[in-house]
Amino acid sequence: MQNSKLLQVLKTFSNVEMKHLGLMTISPYFNKKSELAALFNILREHYPIFADPELERKTVYRHLFAVEEYDDQRMRDIMKALTKLAEEVLLKSKKATVDDGTLRLILAYVERGQLELAKKICDSSLKALEKASVRDSEHYHLKGSLVNLKSVLSFRMNEGFVLKIAKKQVPLEVVRLRSASFIMDMHDYYQLLKSGKSVLGVDFDENYFESIFSPFMPNMENLPIEARTCLILFTMNHKEDVRSFEAISNVLHTEHEHLPENFKYMTLVNLQNFCKRRIDEGDERFLRQRFELFDWETKHGRIAQHSNARMLSQHFLTAVATGLKVQELSWVDSYIENYGERLSGQNARDVANFCKAMQAFYHKKFSECKSLLSAIDYGTYNQKLLMRLLELRLYYELNDVDLLESKIDSTRHFLASTEFIVPNRMPLYLNFIRFLQQLSYVRNAAEKSSVGKLKVAVSTCLFVEHKAWLLEKCEEIKA
Repeated sequence: MQNSKLLQVLKTFSNVEMKHLGLMTISPYFNKKSELAALFNILREHYPIFADPELERKTVYRHLFAVEEYDDQRMRDIMKALTKLAEEVLLKSKKATVDDGTLRLILAYVERGQLELAKKICDSSLKALEKASVRDSEHYHLKGSLVNLKSVLSFRMNEGFVLKIAKKQVPLEVVRLRSASFIMDMHDYYQLLKSGKSVLGVDFDENYFESIFSPFMPNMENLPIEARTCLILFTMNHKEDVRSFEAISNVLHTEHEHLPENFKYMTLVNLQNFCKRRIDEGDERFLRQRFELFDWETKHGRIAQHSNARMLSQHFLTAVATGLKVQELSWVDSYIENYGERLSGQNARDVANFCKAMQAFYHKKFSECKSLLSAIDYGTYNQKLLMRLLELRLYYELNDVDLLESKIDSTRHFLASTEFIVPNRMPLYLNFIRFLQQLSYVRNAAEKSSVGKLKVAVSTCLFVEHKAWLLEKCEEIKA
């Protein structure tokens, strides 16, 4: 028995895993054979060494069935059954303990008013996800959902306190610092709830926040810069107000030295997200604005102030893609060289290589681009999508018609089969694929006069990814 699979597995078990296995042997759900629980109890006495001579099969069998003659097949069957239970414990230890059922449980507690319990589950689930060995699109979807749920709970648990302060009739100058703290807290709640609304569909009344902030607006100049910034950011996000965007951009560029580092980062992220929303709505002017924010970050942000500061791989990827779209190739070359080794995240190396592949593509080094792409293994949905879009353009440039058609078809299926894409971005990708397919047909057709109509269609379409590139390819065909 010393060399049996069962004991080899049990030698690797932690105390917690042994406890779980013991509970499974006495649970009617997992086990209906009393001898499994008896065998486990015998083995548990020898954990974790299992070196006692008493663990010889016939001796153990005698303890289990005192009056019966030794039956080797029966003993093997019992050991095999316990091994299967042990393997179930192993599977549970590797499998993520957080799933959609966890989210439903949290929402069920919320519906019953048990906010503290719901928040505890959020906290423990987030800790469990941090230990997950597999981090795919589902992992990040669950993590984002839990973060947003936690923010919703924090707001609801503090709502009574918020209303109490908001209704106090106290001169603003007397509570200047207290007001600033209140505004900043409320702005944090607002942003988290707005994010949660898109991820979880948890609705909230944005006008409620406007009623909270409006009493502070006339006296904004009397408040510290942090509170003023929050009020302007709220107006920008709540009303999608371009003038507020311009005002807060000016604050970031001219008064950033007076802002705490974490506040500068929060402001920068808000401005970048505003640009992204405008770009998604078809306003390509904000591509340049977004690039200028990334450029500001290299001069005044965390990465500029701390030579050992790490950067999220997704942030790095977005900066590179934005720089390439506005044709700032020299800036991108420098950015990749300076920060490509400072990425954090499970697939940081793949992200760095993908950015180099995009860099090679824009420099028209298509063979190098293809070679870099072949070595990349992406896990998240967003990164897989970006890689597919680059491959489509690459195969067009290489005039590999068959491979391009195959990739177009598979990308359409890829888009149709996912639940993680933001709905308002779907037209961007589908229109790009449609125009690219038409472009390929026209380029390889004997008659190319229809390229003029295609160029007009691309130019007038508000929602299309890589519009500048498509128009450039139309011009090449016309020439």
